[in-house]
Amino acid sequence: MPEKPTVEALENRVRELEEALLERDRVIEELQHSAEMYRKLVLDTMEEMVAYHDLDLRVQWTNGAAARSVGETVDDLVGRYCYEIWQGRDTPCVDCPVLKAIQIGRPQEIETATPDGRYYRIRGYPVHDEHGAVIGAVEYGFDITDRKKAELELRESEEKYRKLVTTAPYGIQLTDREGKILFSNPAHHRIQGYDEGELIGKTIWELMANDKHRSIARAYYQKLIEEQPPPEVYFNRDLTRDGREIDVQVNWDYIRNTNGDVEGIISIISDITKQKVLESSIRQAQKMESIGTLAGGVAHDFNNILTSIIGFSEIGLDVAEKDSILEKSLKEIFAAGDRAKELVKQILVFARRSEEEIKPVQPGLIIREAAKFLRSSIPTTIDIRLNIDSDSFIMANSTQIHQVIMNICTNASHAMEDDGGLLEISLKDVTASHAGKLHGIDLKPGNYIELAISDTGTGIPPEIIESIFDPYYTTKAHGEGIGLGLAVVHGIVETYGGRIIVESVLGKGTTFTTYLPIKKHTAIRPEYSTEPVPSGSERILFVDDEPPITRMGKQLLERLGYKVTVKNSSMAALDLFRAKPADFDLVVTDMTMPEMTGDKLALALMRIRPDIPVILCSGYSKKMSNEAAMDIGIKAFITKPIVKADLAKIVRKVLDKKNLMH
Repeated sequence: MPEKPTVEALENRVRELEEALLERDRVIEELQHSAEMYRKLVLDTMEEMVAYHDLDLRVQWTNGAAARSVGETVDDLVGRYCYEIWQGRDTPCVDCPVLKAIQIGRPQEIETATPDGRYYRIRGYPVHDEHGAVIGAVEYGFDITDRKKAELELRESEEKYRKLVTTAPYGIQLTDREGKILFSNPAHHRIQGYDEGELIGKTIWELMANDKHRSIARAYYQKLIEEQPPPEVYFNRDLTRDGREIDVQVNWDYIRNTNGDVEGIISIISDITKQKVLESSIRQAQKMESIGTLAGGVAHDFNNILTSIIGFSEIGLDVAEKDSILEKSLKEIFAAGDRAKELVKQILVFARRSEEEIKPVQPGLIIREAAKFLRSSIPTTIDIRLNIDSDSFIMANSTQIHQVIMNICTNASHAMEDDGGLLEISLKDVTASHAGKLHGIDLKPGNYIELAISDTGTGIPPEIIESIFDPYYTTKAHGEGIGLGLAVVHGIVETYGGRIIVESVLGKGTTFTTYLPIKKHTAIRPEYSTEPVPSGSERILFVDDEPPITRMGKQLLERLGYKVTVKNSSMAALDLFRAKPADFDLVVTDMTMPEMTGDKLALALMRIRPDIPVILCSGYSKKMSNEAAMDIGIKAFITKPIVKADLAKIVRKVLDKKNLMH
């Protein structure tokens, strides 16, 4: 039997236990104080968010950074669910690293975004008791918003550039200092006829058409790397995988490292084979349709320029002193503008492949005008002599007759450019007999003008004289002509029922003689009409996206008595009209304008006020014609450029018709 403890022993044991309990309480208090100090001194000064969660994901304690992230205090967060605090959810997040750490007992990490658009890297660490059981988890949160946004911006930028590079219609390649291809986009592979990736590792001169091009390219590339001249456009001929030769244009620049040393070259490669073929076709006139397309494309802008030139010259003529140098100069400007207008009309006729309107023209006047131009454009060693003995008229287009004269005279000047000589242009009336013979050529009986253009140049060899009127035939050096000049001349003369012959002696010179039927006509249109034009006092809204044209239109119409408001934007004009629809009696608008074309503007104006008359102007438009304009309710369609008299008459006619209807 064990010995029973004495009372004294029991009392001593109780005292020991009491002391131990007091020591434990003291230690616990110190630990709590130490933990509080740690939390205040360490956790609350951390930029990272730290929080301890129980098994239900309730916050047991947290630091200041976590509280500040949601704009609350630490005490506000204790006892609440973490997913409710930071994600605004009613249930735990599916990929919550804290929940996973509790479930599997190992640390977990994810990157996530909060509803307010910020990004965090979240780590969950399980907390175990002394028996190894998970009793909660500590969560660390790192604000990575700035880095994440930078990564997203970089990724978006990279994606944009990747799409730009991969979808670009031109080739893009990177080469090293030895000329080896490091990168080549899909377009470059397509240009060269290779499958994607097959060009990597090849040198660029392996793609050249022949040894000559390979040698040139290699030497040129070496020069770029060693001497580093400024980038410039480079042209070369390449060989595709299937053996086709293609012409390429290369725009390039250097690739440099952070030290500024050249590591390679980036090249933008365009397959210009079709362009070269087109250029060749134009030079040889095998595809004249391209010229027509070009003509139509530039006509609008050119007619806008002519509108300003003609319009302002007329305004100047209205105030210029009669017979002064200023008046004479303005008349010359007006005449040149009118000639240019006819030239544009001629070009547009060709573009549309339609017949040009012909009218009575006086070749003598055209010859004098052409001679002035020739004098300023051919060498001074060539004398020009005119013998104009005819005032007759022919039915023709003045621009085409001007073209006939200029083409023949230009050829004549080329024949005399080395040694000089005499260029003689003669014009007289002749009559073909009833037998239809005139100087040995067949012509219908009647009266003709005889235009003879002679030079004292090198002459035309007999073996080629029969071919000079053939299309595309030329004796000029490459790049100096397309062999169409005399073919065009021949076509124009034949169209007007005339004939052209040529006589030439080697070393003596050449004479081209043209016969065109005379049309008896005495009316001569003056260079500038000073006759009174109709005027008015109505209110006009003038719309054109070209400021010089609106300034000209305003001055011209105001000088006729009208009250004019101008707008250089169709949308601005629409806004003004919508606000004050009753303030205008007429709208004059251009057809081709940004934001809203003239026909659409007209329809919008007429929806606001159905009775408003609209005059539509156009320098050139494929989709708009007089008939199309009338179909949508437009009262008049004007083709630019237009002279003051014509504009005044059309404006007055439209306004008078409107007044009659009321």
